[in-house]
Amino acid sequence: MAARVSAEWGFRGVRLIGIDSSPGRLRDIARGAVDLLPLHHAQLACASAGDGFRLTSDATAVRAADAVVICVPTPVDARREPDLTAFRRLRLGPLRARGLTVDEDVYVAFAPERIDPGNEDHTLERTPRLVGGAGPHSGRAAAALLAPTASVVRTVPDPETAEMAKPRGGPASPH
Repeated sequence: MAARVSAEWGFRGVRLIGIDSSPGRLRDIARGAVDLLPLHHAQLACASAGDGFRLTSDATAVRAADAVVICVPTPVDARREPDLTAFRRLRLGPLRARGLTVDEDVYVAFAPERIDPGNEDHTLERTPRLVGGAGPHSGRAAAALLAPTASVVRTVPDPETAEMAKPRGGPASPH
């Protein structure tokens, strides 16, 4: 997801800082050697040609960001159900430890990407997105952030609902 969304945002002129702990992954992204459709390769090349696209393994670069998007695959449990344990820990643990209140001091949401690898008709801008915020403000903030990259963005009550539901298109939610 990270490369696809980064390509889309970068193509639209959004300034990006791509942070990854793997120098090899960063080199692959910089070279365009990532698993993307031709359209997304072109967008990534366009984005990375400008000065608004920066790749680094320095996690402190996040301090310069207005918004932080963390892209991770969702693991599944033994029953092949999504396991959101890591998301819940990420959302609550470190933020609370810093004295931050989720949905007041910092907005946290979960917006799973529904991908169909290799299908050129299944692009980000044609794919509805569901956003489940840790609270109503978080959901609205994340929906606004993702709006330029999706055909429809709908907010749902929580991260678990976002993961379990399947979007079907149609008009965006007023939430």
